[in-house]
Amino acid sequence: MASVTHDAVSSQDSSYGRFYFTYGSNMHLQQMAQRCEESILYSKGRLKGYKWQINSRGGANIVRGNDADFVEGLIFIVSSRDLDSLRKYEKISEGYFVEKEIDINIEKLSILAFERQKTTRIAEEIAMYRAEVGAGGPLGSWQARLKNEKRTKENTFENSVARNVLVYVVPEYCEDGKIRKEYIGRMESAIIDAEVLGVSEQYIKTSLHPCMF
Repeated sequence: MASVTHDAVSSQDSSYGRFYFTYGSNMHLQQMAQRCEESILYSKGRLKGYKWQINSRGGANIVRGNDADFVEGLIFIVSSRDLDSLRKYEKISEGYFVEKEIDINIEKLSILAFERQKTTRIAEEIAMYRAEVGAGGPLGSWQARLKNEKRTKENTFENSVARNVLVYVVPEYCEDGKIRKEYIGRMESAIIDAEVLGVSEQYIKTSLHPCMF
């Protein structure tokens, strides 16, 4: 069972299920909500010592890098039912992805009101806003409103580490490849949501875009 090492993080936060770190298309909250209906968005995450890639099968993967390398993504709490769904979509039984447990550095979301909220609720919020302003529209006033919402606590997650977080990797197909056409749109949607939630623009430009375009 995943655990968190930091006094400010309640021991009850992970009692609902498993911590799961996504670095690919599941950063698109509508997709994640459809696949894992009971999931909770926990925080942003940073995995040190790994690099993001498009592998030889045309999908997202992470591989070992050097000490300066890192992968940014989102951490969710998933139930046992969600986990069954993840394993189905990631084709675990077919040997496509392999489950690993890795320690992940926890970082706060850019919109704190979304921390520890149901993925379905956040996906709906973002979708409603996008419908009003159009995809790629300005987010400033919307983010300001959410940041000003009353919250019971604001957890900065400084120096926090989530232990034994579930991560899906493809060790057998780790050569660099060309992204599948159908995957481009899914990753573009994932990047839009990830950036709203705090995945850095610099990371997206230097680590994701060069592999996609």
